[in-house]
Amino acid sequence: MRPKLLPIILVAVSTVVVLEVAVKMSGNCPTSHGGGKSCSKTVASAPVEGISQVTEQSFKSDVLEAKEPVLVDFYATWCGPCRQMSPIVDRLAKSYSGKVKIYKVDIDNSPELAKRYSIASIPAIKIFKSGEIVDASLGVTSEESLKGMLDKAL
Repeated sequence: MRPKLLPIILVAVSTVVVLEVAVKMSGNCPTSHGGGKSCSKTVASAPVEGISQVTEQSFKSDVLEAKEPVLVDFYATWCGPCRQMSPIVDRLAKSYSGKVKIYKVDIDNSPELAKRYSIASIPAIKIFKSGEIVDASLGVTSEESLKGMLDKAL
């Protein structure tokens, strides 16, 4: 019986090692695997052109007082669906450059913003215009749907 368990244990150990290596290489360190705020700050500091991090301190001036519509992506570095949305948001930043501002809020680093906007599940997208939420989506959302939301806000 023991020889049958040994490969299972080795597979489990190999999976954990592979997971840790992949996480360290990608920079996406979930808190459950020893990552946490220091890891998420490292990930958040990698800027994507047209997308900025917004904090509790800058939210009012960056989002609520913006003259143009603003897409805010509430996410966490450990969230798989959030990573799935990232390239979509990146493409939107390029497509709507100069027309729409795009910000990301790491809910682990800005829990008060997540609470203020009732973010109970991520990814969550909120579209703001003149300081008010005019549209929103929850979960993985298609690029076409988000374009429709942004076009309505323009």
